[in-house]
Amino acid sequence: MKTQSLLSITSWAALSFGAQAAGFALEQQNAAAIGGAYAGAQTETGDVGFIYYNPAALADIEGLQLSANISAIIIDSAYSNAAGTLLGLAPTTGLNADNGALKDTVLPAVFFGIRVNEALSLGFGVNAPFGLNSTYSTSSIVRYHATETDLKTMSFNAAAAVKLSNKLSIGGALRVQRLDFKVGNAIDSAGILVANTVPGFVPGTDDALVVLDGKDFAIGYQIGAISQPADGWSIGVNYASKIDHEFDGAASFEIMSSPASQLLNGSFGLFQDTTFSSALSTPASFSVGVAHDASKSLTLKGSAVYTLWHSFEGVVIAFDNPAQPTETLMQDWKDSWAFSLGGDYRVAERTTLRAGFMFDASPVNDSFASPRIPDADRYWINAGFTQIIGDRMKLDFGAGYVFVDQRNILQPAALPENLFRGSLTNSYDTNALVVSLRLLYRRN
Repeated sequence: MKTQSLLSITSWAALSFGAQAAGFALEQQNAAAIGGAYAGAQTETGDVGFIYYNPAALADIEGLQLSANISAIIIDSAYSNAAGTLLGLAPTTGLNADNGALKDTVLPAVFFGIRVNEALSLGFGVNAPFGLNSTYSTSSIVRYHATETDLKTMSFNAAAAVKLSNKLSIGGALRVQRLDFKVGNAIDSAGILVANTVPGFVPGTDDALVVLDGKDFAIGYQIGAISQPADGWSIGVNYASKIDHEFDGAASFEIMSSPASQLLNGSFGLFQDTTFSSALSTPASFSVGVAHDASKSLTLKGSAVYTLWHSFEGVVIAFDNPAQPTETLMQDWKDSWAFSLGGDYRVAERTTLRAGFMFDASPVNDSFASPRIPDADRYWINAGFTQIIGDRMKLDFGAGYVFVDQRNILQPAALPENLFRGSLTNSYDTNALVVSLRLLYRRN
């Protein structure tokens, strides 16, 4: 019985598209940072809302601070020209184009900080550093490669910062990350029977559906420093560790309307609801930011972020049902860079305008790009403002429009995992709008 690659399960961590950073990271944690396209975010100090970009930002806070941010990610996505072949014989039938595969989302972030003494500040934050929600019709040509991906993360961050001198601060954070995921796809049960010379079936005409559901907690860390080496200059560096998730979950198969799947279930024990185990690491990253006061009103900023995506080599899913074969999907991602430039202009004592541009390179290996990970290079154009309200409140607004290069998918049937999934070609066009609002409360 040929049982390799029965499931078209790609990485459940394929959070990779929409308006987040390239790969599957979400950077929309602070409206002020978004307004400047994240340029110089590692240099901001005295604002607890920036500890996601650098925990040393805590060092210069006064008294108590609470930062509450909400970001809306509005995605315009479509795929087209989908085509595939099953077992090298039969064309995959179904919808070859559709809109809205990638879903809009709302992203909250809350950070709290308090000054303990002249040198030490402590903070705590809750945010979502990774996530995606995408859906494909079960009648789409794409269905054997993906039908749904719903992944959410929540990070609990305990941070501390120390002001070593008037020109140097350091900080660190412990990050406890929760991962919740749900992914699904169709299985060509008829094709499996045809491949095993069982008469009466045609590939692509009788499908099972599978859904994987699981969760995990894992721990990582973050360290950073901010320095003012000369008057009017600030430099910030930040390192966030990778976080290794090893998790168990439940696999559910829908076969009641599929005679082919019921035959495989009864004869060979396939497609029984079972548990599974897998592992995946969210990547480490290193970033540096620079800010320069060009005048009393104008501050110029820049950042570079290097993300170590090479840790995402592939995904292995091992089922506890011994009849269900282990699934492996190669990704072989590459490390990637993001570069941003921006500036703040203080138009009044309590009002600051900002704008910025960012180029964000995709880590996806073209040879293994899939419908769950249709990632491509991104170009951000952003703007925003800060308005101080009274003595204790500050309002930040940021917005950005993201232009994404077209992603062409070419999944060859020759890959072992595509034996029953079949080949697939299609194209993705995606743009996105991010709108973010933040309130910062300060009490000395």
